[in-house]
Amino acid sequence: MPLLAFGIIFFFVGHSLESTVLPLELIYEHRNYLPSYGVFLAIFSLFYYLNSNISPTTKKLMVVAILFFLSTLTFIRVQTWSSYTSFYNYAYQIHPQSYRVTATIAEELTRQEHYNDALSILAPVNGNGPMLQRLYIQCMRDHTLEPQAINNITDSLSSPIDDQSLTGILELARLGLENTCNIPLNQYSSLLTKAETLNTRSAKDKYKIALYNAQYQWKLGKKLNALSALERAHLLKQDTPIPLFLKTEWLIEMRNIQQAKISFSRAKEIAAASKFSYDELISKINSKFHSVTIPH
Repeated sequence: MPLLAFGIIFFFVGHSLESTVLPLELIYEHRNYLPSYGVFLAIFSLFYYLNSNISPTTKKLMVVAILFFLSTLTFIRVQTWSSYTSFYNYAYQIHPQSYRVTATIAEELTRQEHYNDALSILAPVNGNGPMLQRLYIQCMRDHTLEPQAINNITDSLSSPIDDQSLTGILELARLGLENTCNIPLNQYSSLLTKAETLNTRSAKDKYKIALYNAQYQWKLGKKLNALSALERAHLLKQDTPIPLFLKTEWLIEMRNIQQAKISFSRAKEIAAASKFSYDELISKINSKFHSVTIPH
């Protein structure tokens, strides 16, 4: 029965991505779709081979049984996927050691303002990502962070900075800039400075860190350090004018009009080639130039 054998082999070959030594981080259900055709092919080829030996009544019962089986599986799956909460609760039951699942549940609990529950579920998990997420939750709960807590993260931070760690670093930085949480500027700028020196998934990730580092340096009054960080951000992602526009605004505040005009000109050249519109920002910066250079 070569067709039956082919269907079975097709199923297993199709799952070689999920079931062998290939280094995949996540298992995705959609990778089952194509291999499942091997199962259907095997089942229906079996029907074909056994057709002459099966009575019409048995065939009908088998079809009903298969439909019932598939309908039941579909119903169970729909219940699992019916909501964000039910899906991740199910995932946590079968993969309680998965940080990705734990982090997602903690994120949802944080969104619902169940901060202590979120901290409890993260408590057994180690690593930079969980530590940063715990700091974020504490920030949301207490609206402040202790300097030593940030120093501990800075000391332990190591390459490479993965997605979870990057998200934690940037989200905490955002809370500090928005004054949602009282984050010690000196300590957090040190964390951002160290993060810039570590390996990241892409230059875009390091660009984001440098951009936040620039803003923390500026808030600390370290203006030259802030401008230097903006230049680093620009070199990491030269297709966006944002660092240069921000540099222009800061140079205007420093009354360094000549350098501001140079930076502004570079930024407008990049903006002109971009698919995004920066007209409003350009108009705003032009107004700042006018207010500085034209006497009242």
